Amino acid sequence: MTIINKRKPRTHSLVRILSAAAMAGLIPLSTQAVDNKFQGQIGGKTATQATQSAISGAISNFGSAGMFRVNLSAADGSADIKRGAAAGDEGSPWTLWATPIVTQVNNRIDPITSKGSVGIVMLGLEHNQDDELIRGVILAFDQASLDTPYNSGTVKGNGYTVSPYIALPLNDTWMLDASAGLGKNDLKTNISGTTASPKDDRSLVSIGITKSQSTKNRWLVNTKLGYSYSRDEVGAYTDSSGASTATSTSTLNQLKVGVHATYMAEKLKPFVGVYSMFNDFSVTGGSATKPKEYSVTPQLQFGISPSAGPIYASVVAQIERDRSAIRAYFGYRY
Repeated sequence: MTIINKRKPRTHSLVRILSAAAMAGLIPLSTQAVDNKFQGQIGGKTATQATQSAISGAISNFGSAGMFRVNLSAADGSADIKRGAAAGDEGSPWTLWATPIVTQVNNRIDPITSKGSVGIVMLGLEHNQDDELIRGVILAFDQASLDTPYNSGTVKGNGYTVSPYIALPLNDTWMLDASAGLGKNDLKTNISGTTASPKDDRSLVSIGITKSQSTKNRWLVNTKLGYSYSRDEVGAYTDSSGASTATSTSTLNQLKVGVHATYMAEKLKPFVGVYSMFNDFSVTGGSATKPKEYSVTPQLQFGISPSAGPIYASVVAQIERDRSAIRAYFGYRY
């Protein structure tokens, strides 16, 4: 349980500088305005950030679930990322994979509050080029259902994202990963009986570098630096009362650095992660009180990842400043 902090979030200049560079991050979930002008952004931005986090986690395996495995069979006990491609027929360079993800979110950043769930199904096709370059494409479908207690409203959405990605093992311990995506979200809002159907166009980019090291007592330690960018544009719309809302656009630049440690037990792998996130968040359009993000926030993750053969899963609890989430993964690689 985090302690609600009423201080006004600030814009952090460090991220402005670094946003020109190209996680990734685990679930930064944006909240929106105190009146109806940005209601469509609530579902759109929350779903976009959950999808981006899921894609980045699947590619880099920073959340201990997804396509990559780490080989711990080397005689010296070292981790070999270059043999960490999605499990499948080792004689074929192609791999198909699928992952459903359910995320429960609770956002308590004033003046906006929201809570609910985002369900995501990711389908992937991957090609491993001699363990030197891993590339693929992800098709992600998301469904959001959120309550917004600050205005007694609800937001629902059905969206999709198409995201090509690459993972480049630099050596046995370092890996570079990157992804980009475009998508849409059809939203439904309801505020005290007034309904609307805004549409959200989303775009996202992530890049990260990870160093993996294994210890003699079977801990795998990942250190990662990641940058992510996301943009949601909710087009102008008219609600059921006849009121018009102008187009609004929100962007989030985020720098994330942290350490993630997994105990490599045979069946159940517990893990914990500690991160710092630096945010540069902005909203344009309309005259309402705008959404806010803390410029700097810590993030704690802990959970467990059972796996057997091609089947993998993970349950992750995530705590940030005035925000929390629980995610459950389940997948199959063939």
